[in-house]
Amino acid sequence: EDDGSDKPFRVSFAGRCWWYMREALRGLATSPQVPGVGVSVVLSECYLRYGDAEDGPMKPGDVGQVVEDDGSDKPFRVSFAGRCWWYMREALRGLATSPQVPGVGVSVVLSECYMQYDDAGEGPMKPGNVGQLIEDNGSNRPLLVSFRGRRWWYAREALRLAEAGSPKVSCEALMQRVFDETKKLKSTVDRFGEVPTRFQVVRVEKVHDQAWNDDYLQQLQLVLRSRQEIGSLSPKTCRVATQLVRSANQEPLNTDAEAVLFHGTSPSSVASILSCRFDRDRCKFGLAGRGFYFAESITKSDEYTEPSSGLCCVLVCRVLLGRVKVCADMLLSRDQRQGLEDSVRKEGTYDSVMMDRERCRGTFREFVVYDTARCLPLFVVWYKRRTS
Repeated sequence: EDDGSDKPFRVSFAGRCWWYMREALRGLATSPQVPGVGVSVVLSECYLRYGDAEDGPMKPGDVGQVVEDDGSDKPFRVSFAGRCWWYMREALRGLATSPQVPGVGVSVVLSECYMQYDDAGEGPMKPGNVGQLIEDNGSNRPLLVSFRGRRWWYAREALRLAEAGSPKVSCEALMQRVFDETKKLKSTVDRFGEVPTRFQVVRVEKVHDQAWNDDYLQQLQLVLRSRQEIGSLSPKTCRVATQLVRSANQEPLNTDAEAVLFHGTSPSSVASILSCRFDRDRCKFGLAGRGFYFAESITKSDEYTEPSSGLCCVLVCRVLLGRVKVCADMLLSRDQRQGLEDSVRKEGTYDSVMMDRERCRGTFREFVVYDTARCLPLFVVWYKRRTS
């Protein structure tokens, strides 16, 4: 993988993955064509030995395309004839004649034969225009392209790379996208003043604490081993969560057990959290007891921020939700709130609580965890509030 950051290359060796700076590596002139995102592939001669490759849509001689590499034991998601399948590395080989094909984050133009594919001619791009590929869902028309504020789905053959080495989407661009997709013109009693109509990202700071990261991954493995059924609530941030985690040079996100969520607070509290972690002793007794509260909407988290010199800041965190207890009750007594906390901390029946005020009041959903090792900051985002 190449995410275009300061340490862009994710290299796999002996079953492990590591991020390297560009200058730390050199390519081997005799390197064989190996699969990677955007490469055309066929089944290898020994594909029957590896996983369930024979049950996939490709047969010997068929040419598919790698649309995702998650670095796992079965890392390659291959698209062929409108279907996708996960393959082990050894079950595939790249074609030496693989053309340059689009991948998420690159600049693209219409191909010479774009008029032959679906309704590409009706999209916002015209020949010569350069758009940005922001999503690949592996379907028959898999590529979502953004151009001058409009988005359009294209068939893979209708596009080609604008140029070799097209830049990847920046952290700022990804963050602006998740801000735009999760904003909501709603407010709660926690809001003071007018609801912003837009949140403009000014800068993004990556956060890395190796000890905290190790503790979090240990908790993740503990939850995955102990829970046979988890189930995903698909937070509104999930569309770009995987890309955000990759941009933070993190291990791949387990979307069944984890989410990327916002935590709004003051700049001074952000500094305290980053130096001393989240502290339950400093938490107020909220709707789900004394815990750490996260939101899937930037508008909700913004209610807890305090502007400094015209800028607000929010933490973007990787949160281990595991098995979630959902509560959509409108009015809760103190004992009921304590009961929600106890269902996680004392009984261990659940790993987190989701307060679904979206369902009962039409506002927001908040997610609560009670262990500081189960919420890992990835970014500090500084932004401006905008009102029309």
